[in-house]
Amino acid sequence: MSVLIIGAGIGGLTSGYHLRDLAAGWKDPITDDSLGLWIAEARSEVGGRTQRLTEPDWIGDVDIDMGGQDIFFEDRPDYADLLIGSDRDNFIQRFPSSVPWVNITCAEARNNNENPCEKAEPLNCGKKKRRQICRCETDSVLDIETIKSTFLKDELLCSSDINFFEALARTGRSRRNGGTCQDWCYKYGASFTSCDASSNCNQDDFDRGDPDSSLPDFSLGSFVKEYLYKPIHEDVMNNTEIIEINYESRDKILAKTRDGHIFMVDQVVVAVPISQLQKKNIKFVPGLPKVYKRNIKRQGIFTGVRSFVEFADNFYSDATKFPNALGAPDDGRGFEKRYYNAVRGYRTNKNIVTIQGNRNVYLTDSSRDEIVNELLNDLDKAYDGMATPSYKAAGSKNYTRNYADEAFIEMTTVDRKNTSIGESSNFYRAPFDGRIWFVGDYTRNENGNKAGVSGMDAAKNLFEKFDCKVKCEDDPEWTWVNPNDNDIIDCKKIAETETDRFKLCKKNGNIGGITVPAKEGCPKACLVCLEAFCPTD
Repeated sequence: MSVLIIGAGIGGLTSGYHLRDLAAGWKDPITDDSLGLWIAEARSEVGGRTQRLTEPDWIGDVDIDMGGQDIFFEDRPDYADLLIGSDRDNFIQRFPSSVPWVNITCAEARNNNENPCEKAEPLNCGKKKRRQICRCETDSVLDIETIKSTFLKDELLCSSDINFFEALARTGRSRRNGGTCQDWCYKYGASFTSCDASSNCNQDDFDRGDPDSSLPDFSLGSFVKEYLYKPIHEDVMNNTEIIEINYESRDKILAKTRDGHIFMVDQVVVAVPISQLQKKNIKFVPGLPKVYKRNIKRQGIFTGVRSFVEFADNFYSDATKFPNALGAPDDGRGFEKRYYNAVRGYRTNKNIVTIQGNRNVYLTDSSRDEIVNELLNDLDKAYDGMATPSYKAAGSKNYTRNYADEAFIEMTTVDRKNTSIGESSNFYRAPFDGRIWFVGDYTRNENGNKAGVSGMDAAKNLFEKFDCKVKCEDDPEWTWVNPNDNDIIDCKKIAETETDRFKLCKKNGNIGGITVPAKEGCPKACLVCLEAFCPTD
């Protein structure tokens, strides 16, 4: 088995990391060869848009994120879930949760207006429940009043003691509102300042106020390099740009580099930013089907800038937001500008503020001085003119990087506000042509680090096809009857569909009156195995 991963961002590296682990000791059942893995990265450094700020000199050894991700990104458990075995144990020990919850339980709220904390019977809970009674217990002493002050308007403290609290929580699937009681119990931490056009600043809810959503003294860029890149660094080839993927032959896929080198592989994982696919920087031969072209073209993206400014003192909240009315043109996304404390939770005497990159697309046409001046002017309005004097007292130190100028990545962020990816996220989970996988944040809708999760899923599903635990042939007797139109679906019809394969392969059909899942009855059509590598006898 040979695999080429195109792109060494967090999605591509996670895919390679898991493939290497899954294939440890594995031998091809036909050739007796081990896994052949290559990761081609067009840039001179790995990580894609997930980078550590290594310049300017005044940053020193403070490990700050430069990349397109937010300063307050995902929860630590989301990063831990990308890791395996001792790596995961090391990460959890190194970055334990700020509040060591020992027990988290949940119950569906009964919706009793007279007693909002009444629990429904039977006691159950889940991601689809919008309002639950969450109980969070710890061995530590809790500051209940501080926790209570962060509740949303329709949340209610039901009971509490020094080491637990139980509350009516607004959950549901939104990350802002937790998603589950497990998530909800971690939603406390950052202070947030909101400023209106009249320069009045008020404390407000902060959707990424979880104290576990950033790593103290450790950037996400360093996480990627230390935990994902280091174990597989020998498989990575920098300065290797893939410009063509030719899958005409059923024998091997031919991937061509800009300097003319050809990779001949069995599987390809495309882990480049969607901006590169939209620009057609990689040519597919034959071309991609219309459904892929349509979804790639329609996906909204945007870039931005990141500017870092050092102050002599900390006069600001962890986050300060400004609506578009304070200067940012209304671009249809309704995003306000947000300024973050870039060293929140760090052991440093430095006071550094940055602007969130994906909320300031209009600034990509501005000069460095214009960007810094806007930052200072906004913070002067928010904090009674304290920003500019503090900036000058610290030596007028700043650093700005324009994401739009970053080759091969442009620091592209998916616009989830105006572009739904619900339709496309289904077929991206299965390989195109049974051999070409798409990995990236544009392929997922669920919580967690979407690029990393998609890379991990691709590795697991890809390896499963080569592991040959299932005989690679479809049962001609398997059928499923569509209850909407009584259409009879068999393995052949599943194999022929482009857009509905993922959905159909989740159905339970039957063989001779016995219920059989589609993936068991049609392993070849559902891409559970690959006929060329898994013997049929």
